[in-house]
Amino acid sequence: MRFFRNYLVLFFGLGAALSALIVYFIGVPLLSPVGPRFNDSVDLTHQNYLALHKPNLVLLGDSLVEENVDSAALSTLLGQQVYPIAYPGSSSAVWYLIIKNNIATSAHKPETLILLFRDNLLTAPGYRVSGPYAQVIETLATSDDSLVAQRSYIDLMHPLERWAEMYILPYHQRLNIRERTEWFLRYPLPRLVLGCKNPCVDKSLNTVLESKNMEPGILSEVVFNSASYLYSDALLDFEQQLPRSYLPEIIRLGRENNIRLIFVRSKTLLFPNQASEPSALDAYMTHLAEYLRANGAIYLDLEQGPNIPDQYFIDFVHVRPDGKIPYTQALAAILAPFFQQP
Repeated sequence: MRFFRNYLVLFFGLGAALSALIVYFIGVPLLSPVGPRFNDSVDLTHQNYLALHKPNLVLLGDSLVEENVDSAALSTLLGQQVYPIAYPGSSSAVWYLIIKNNIATSAHKPETLILLFRDNLLTAPGYRVSGPYAQVIETLATSDDSLVAQRSYIDLMHPLERWAEMYILPYHQRLNIRERTEWFLRYPLPRLVLGCKNPCVDKSLNTVLESKNMEPGILSEVVFNSASYLYSDALLDFEQQLPRSYLPEIIRLGRENNIRLIFVRSKTLLFPNQASEPSALDAYMTHLAEYLRANGAIYLDLEQGPNIPDQYFIDFVHVRPDGKIPYTQALAAILAPFFQQP
């Protein structure tokens, strides 16, 4: 019993000391509110592009937009000026913020917004919102984006985690501590030894870690492990997930800004046949399609469109460079009826 008491005294003593150091060196309050706090330093790159170039069509999504779609070819095939907005690894929180704080606030609003997504990403607000993805969200959110703080963070916390966020400062500041530690590990040595400054280090790491440089089997395993979180029974319950998601808000923003919304489900190789799919996925996609159509949006499915041969895929979701045109042609084929001139 004495040893446990001493352990607790040491544990809380070290925690108090670490909290004092954090308050002193980082300058944060001792007690912190639960969830992230956003400021108004919003990246308005896309808003400014829209106002300057006035494209008719915006294609929004994650790395699928960047790696699977040839935007210039899509523009030619559809006879529309296409502006691609790709945030690799992003999900619905980022897409909602782009629409709310860049597209809907632009002096020029596109006639059509196409959202390219995989399966149930549209109703998974907690998917990919931590680590580097949290940094992206911070650049896109404003101080009034409490909905994102609530749905992507606070609602998903265990009560004990909320308590720790408020009262245990090292826990609340864990990402800040990690970021500063990574900075010291990443930048000083290359600068000292090689004369390679921060942008040089970032560029080198991004080049080395590009997906095209990864062994296909390992890359596929990484993608599958990352995606497996999405296919739990809870996240495949459309009716349960819908009110917790950003989808109703995206629909509202499109309607209020007179932007036609087209949601395109991408083809994947995650499940090679019907028998290997989660039993609830089919029902989920049916409910999603019904909801979108009932709310004035267009739902299209590349899984059921023109065939994109499996050999073009480098992993479960991305195509090789030589598969970009076939993928783009398949996408254009299902979109073309909505862009035919009268």
